[in-house]
Amino acid sequence: MGKIFRAGLYCLGLSQAVLAQTSADSGWTNLFNGTNFNGLYVYAKATTNGQAGYGRVTIAQDSARVRIANQTTAMFQVDTGKTIKVGGSGVPNGYIGTIRQYSYYHVRVQYMWPTGTAATANAGLLINLDSASLLSSSYNTTNNRPQSIEVNMKRDGNDGGDPFTLWSAASLGPYITTRVVDSVAWKYSPTGIVWTDNPWGNRTIYSTVPNPEKPLGQWNQGEAYMYGADSGTFILNGVVRTKGWNFQTRVNPNNPTPRVAYSRGNIGLQSEGSVIYYRNFQIQILDSATGKPVALLNQERNRKLTGRELMVNASGERWIDIPKGYSGLQLYNLRGRLVWSFRGSDVRAVVPVDVEKGILRARFLTEKY
Repeated sequence: MGKIFRAGLYCLGLSQAVLAQTSADSGWTNLFNGTNFNGLYVYAKATTNGQAGYGRVTIAQDSARVRIANQTTAMFQVDTGKTIKVGGSGVPNGYIGTIRQYSYYHVRVQYMWPTGTAATANAGLLINLDSASLLSSSYNTTNNRPQSIEVNMKRDGNDGGDPFTLWSAASLGPYITTRVVDSVAWKYSPTGIVWTDNPWGNRTIYSTVPNPEKPLGQWNQGEAYMYGADSGTFILNGVVRTKGWNFQTRVNPNNPTPRVAYSRGNIGLQSEGSVIYYRNFQIQILDSATGKPVALLNQERNRKLTGRELMVNASGERWIDIPKGYSGLQLYNLRGRLVWSFRGSDVRAVVPVDVEKGILRARFLTEKY
């Protein structure tokens, strides 16, 4: 047998079989830890029940209950089963949101309307919240939140029920480009005409997809995939409800132009006068180039297949001996991308001349084929 590539040879030893993925492996991070509201903040509507000037509310360290001054019912509190209970009637409108801002991400949350909830009950998942504007006294936050994309959970919606659709609140939502049917204004359809929403007039982007919301008392799972200002996909119980792209906002709230990309922000869960429960509020960071979960890309780059691992300098001879007892090899570049594979045992593998040059990692496999 000939020699194995010697230039740049580096043995990494034997590895274990790949383990089953866990939530941590796939990069899911809890935005609500199930115990208290650390890492979150609360915004309460500026004027509620004759009381003015709430704005952003500071949450005490390790607090599991947020109650606004002169209110007897908690606005948000940790309930049994690691859930967030929103107080309901008499509680100020507002939201509980992340302190950190995000741009490319997949966020998910489960929500439940309790049995007996009125058809007009309202809440929402707030995407790309402009929390920085809360520091500006002149910025428009009159509608119980600063600028955001709202994924509406309102129960009555349109045609008797259309939850998890997009809503651009007057003066608060970004311009949303999407597709709608010709004959029914503002109803999302994947095959519809392209339409751009001016948020300085209320617009709700409903859906032509049948409502997948579960009965009262059962948990629903809402999800949003956000790719910066480029696009977003909004899903309820596994069903795509709406999509949008080219999100923009005004530079000056009083003028329609110029506009800039609306690409990042905080994430929040609303309180809008109805009791609602939230749980499993989680985020997965996405790679801006590929749209894939960053944690999974890192796994691909660092994964250890069964067999011996070697560093191979592909600038030398273009062949590799497959040792006896191994079933083949795979070549990866240093970014973790598979560039070539070969199946065979106790043979010489000739690497094609068009395979990427440079330092490659050869992984000798022991799997049967």
